[in-house]
Amino acid sequence: MVELTYSFLCSQVEGNPKEIKAIKLPGLGIHFIEDMSSCQALKRLDLSKNKLTSVEGLEHCTGLTWLNLSNNKLSSLDKIASLKSLVVLNASFNNIKLYHPTSPSLSALILNDNGLREIPSLKLSPSLKTLVLSSNNIPDIQVQRMAWAAQSLQKLSLSRNAIRTIPDLRDFHQLKELRLNSNKIIKVPDSLERNPRLCVLDLGKNLISNVSDLGPLNSLPSLKNVNVKGNPLCLSKGYPETARRKYPKVVFPPRPEGEIPKQDTTDSTVKSQQVEDIKIKSQKLEETKPSQKKVKKPKKKKDKKDMGTKVKKKPVENQEESQIEAKKPKKKPKKSKKKKSDKITSEINSMGGEDLKRTSPDAPTAKLKQKKSSKKARKRKRDDPKPSPKPDNHSDNAMDFEDYAKLP
Repeated sequence: MVELTYSFLCSQVEGNPKEIKAIKLPGLGIHFIEDMSSCQALKRLDLSKNKLTSVEGLEHCTGLTWLNLSNNKLSSLDKIASLKSLVVLNASFNNIKLYHPTSPSLSALILNDNGLREIPSLKLSPSLKTLVLSSNNIPDIQVQRMAWAAQSLQKLSLSRNAIRTIPDLRDFHQLKELRLNSNKIIKVPDSLERNPRLCVLDLGKNLISNVSDLGPLNSLPSLKNVNVKGNPLCLSKGYPETARRKYPKVVFPPRPEGEIPKQDTTDSTVKSQQVEDIKIKSQKLEETKPSQKKVKKPKKKKDKKDMGTKVKKKPVENQEESQIEAKKPKKKPKKSKKKKSDKITSEINSMGGEDLKRTSPDAPTAKLKQKKSSKKARKRKRDDPKPSPKPDNHSDNAMDFEDYAKLP
């Protein structure tokens, strides 16, 4: 077990730990923090990718403004309630079920990929600008818990949760980014037009099925990026033409390749139409069967034409004799090949040149090699698997913790 002690700090950091302002200790397998009361000048601390189960020992670092505790085994953050100077706190990828920030100067709170079941109360952090709560178990957006930061909140991410509706966010006048990807949202409310500064709206992979369910997107003057990819809307009839007509300012993704627009099969008229379509297809198949037989007949007629001269002179009485005579002309091309080869050898011998004897037989072999190589290349193209489509990279790119690395 690795413990974070004063001697361990001295071995990992250059200079006196009492005077250092920034310490980075990621991925060292640290299990326990002994005491960091001697680091009074410390402002930035990175303890990500370790094996911490508790943050006890950090309560004495009251001057911390930037703290990264991501990718650990933490279940509680109560021990850092005394850190009133925190501006950025990242505790993503842990096992935290409940947390309420206590720093009045907190600007960014990142708690994605935890086990949160409700939105943290921002009563003691009214200056919060960024709140990332994606990949949790939050069933709804509790506006009353965020109301204390209504005048400052700019970025809100609640992707990959279990949210069904978008509440009224008219009091959040500074809201610029709203990310609700991979939820169960059916409709965009009309109250969203009360957020005129909204620039990014991520609604991908939800349950929006109609263009009319997108709500007041035309009434948002600052809206530049809208994501609706992965919704049933993208498979509806007339998409994306109908969506682009109604919302000309919004860039809609194209219809997925190979997908057929879905139809409601509950109506009796739709079912009757489907039955009629099946009948028409079956009739067309029956009509095409005799036509396929007719196409094969001309091939048989060609053999009879070649034998026509012999049949007229000597009529055949039995079918067996006609079949024997039909097989005889097929042996002719073999004789012609032998004659051609004999002519080539005779011409070479008549020339009497040894160089010609060496070069002439190599020419046809080179052509055969080229044909074989071309056939192999064609087989490889057929056998090679098609390149897999590029994954969808529309994620919380504006919510990354690196964006706040320059903050104090």
